[in-house]
Amino acid sequence: MIKRNLSAFVFFGLLSLVITLPLLKPGYILTLDMVQVPDPGWPSPWQVSFPVALLNKLFVLFLPSYWFPKIVLFLVFFLSGVSMATFVGTGNILVNLFAGTIYTLNPFVYERVMAGHWYFLLGYALFPWLVKSVVDLFRRPALTSTLKLALLATLIFNLFLHFTVIFAVFFVIYAIFFLIVNSRNIKSKLYYYLSLFLFVIFIFNLNWLLPTLAGKSTISDSLSSFSRQDLYAFQTVADPQFGLIFNLLSGFGFWEEVYDYFISQKQIIPFWPLLSLPIIALSIMGLVYLLTKKENWENLVLNISLLVVFILALDFAGGIALKQFAPTVFALYDRIPILYGLREPQKLVMLMMFSYAYFGAYGLKWFKSLVKPLAAKLLVIGGFFLIPFVYTPLIFAGFWGQLKPVFYPESWYRVSAIINADNDNFRMLFLPWHQYLRFNFNHNLVIANPVPEFFNKPVLASRNYETRPLYSHDQRPEALHMEGLFSIQEKKVNLFGQEVEYPVDWSRDLAIIDIKYIMLSKDSDWLKYKFLDDDPELYKQFEDDSLILYRNLMFGVEPVYPEPEPSPTVATGSAGLENEETSTAPAETIEEE
Repeated sequence: MIKRNLSAFVFFGLLSLVITLPLLKPGYILTLDMVQVPDPGWPSPWQVSFPVALLNKLFVLFLPSYWFPKIVLFLVFFLSGVSMATFVGTGNILVNLFAGTIYTLNPFVYERVMAGHWYFLLGYALFPWLVKSVVDLFRRPALTSTLKLALLATLIFNLFLHFTVIFAVFFVIYAIFFLIVNSRNIKSKLYYYLSLFLFVIFIFNLNWLLPTLAGKSTISDSLSSFSRQDLYAFQTVADPQFGLIFNLLSGFGFWEEVYDYFISQKQIIPFWPLLSLPIIALSIMGLVYLLTKKENWENLVLNISLLVVFILALDFAGGIALKQFAPTVFALYDRIPILYGLREPQKLVMLMMFSYAYFGAYGLKWFKSLVKPLAAKLLVIGGFFLIPFVYTPLIFAGFWGQLKPVFYPESWYRVSAIINADNDNFRMLFLPWHQYLRFNFNHNLVIANPVPEFFNKPVLASRNYETRPLYSHDQRPEALHMEGLFSIQEKKVNLFGQEVEYPVDWSRDLAIIDIKYIMLSKDSDWLKYKFLDDDPELYKQFEDDSLILYRNLMFGVEPVYPEPEPSPTVATGSAGLENEETSTAPAETIEEE
């Protein structure tokens, strides 16, 4: 395969190196959801990503952990190009390379890299080979093609769980059209190997399927917590000028575009619609070419399947933001709860990028055949080849300087040494109380809080989304306790909206939930937590320019509440009962929270 497609391996190897070279210096690349820590823990064998997480852990035993994500990112670009270039069968090397380039360089890939969805993109990179394996199984059913598809599908499921739904939809659509078109020539062994495939893929994924089906996994817990509020919080966004549909057709629509998480390509390339339109037109031209020319009818099932998948992807990627389609989406999600796992539907734009690369390659092949002079042919190919580079410039130069290798502050390791030397059973509270925040050491780029994974001791940190439609799913008792304390501190009301006069006694109220240490990172809105300095029982054990570590002197101390004063009037049994029913302010507060 390598020898036959050597040009694709060389071209996309060089392209991937150019993209990732600024990131290959020592240090961690931290971006939104891609947060690697020095010593990731051993993964649970019951989690869906167990094989990949185990590989990551084994890798760290020999090399610094920051190299593993960088290898993943290199493979994202390399395999995206190679897989698509080897998937399309245009018979022209330059046209095949064009297909791989379109699939590799587009706004969808850029935004997902910046969002830290690198494992999702690695599945995206392998998806053309997954489609080819599906086609091979139906055309040449055999044990080899069955096992190949089962292994590849399992790998992609392990990379990102959403691919179970994406793959299932494509597989069913392709199977339906294949059985319709070839109804008179179906051999019984096809049904045998299809059944074998379903059995094998079930066996390969038993480690996470069994606990999920039993309702005892993080997957089932997440699905049970999702609701319509998630659909509102993570809905696809429209372009203010060109609307929702054209935004999706152009590879945009990611909900994070409305937040200041990373630089928008539209700011750098204001003429982006002029670059999107030729790609869309070329893809339409390729579709027409494939459906109208008899020499292409050998792949009729695949071509029709991809067309149907494209239409479905456009509809579902719009989701509830597509007003005409919103009632259908709500009805489907309510009746099929597993769909709530796809609460952020813009991921389906990946199928549209796949279609652009595939159909666009044949469109370019046809367009090239209509142009006779060789110089004109090269000009046409070169012009279209240039579009993805102009369309997605932010992928280059370290993603426009946004991604830079960094190291965690030395103070974090100092704190780790302090709490690791403490043999008590305790939690460390991390502040500021945000799940996503800007750290100074990471050039103020918004990332998911890495603290819970960085330290070996239990850490209580926020898991709140803090979006307008959806504040949080976090139902941990200790997290709700913190929310109650913050509410009382800031608003003088508890979580039930009741006014509370009780002044929070932070050292004592944190000791109740086993908080012995508080790590206050001097990032984001950290100054609002300076009230901790006013508590004499919170001892500053360590401080530097990046953080403060408090030790709670009330940890392990039995709380002592003042005895209520006896009634000055009637000293009877009823008065004693009255006193017994009167609770102290701290106890009231705890109960109300």
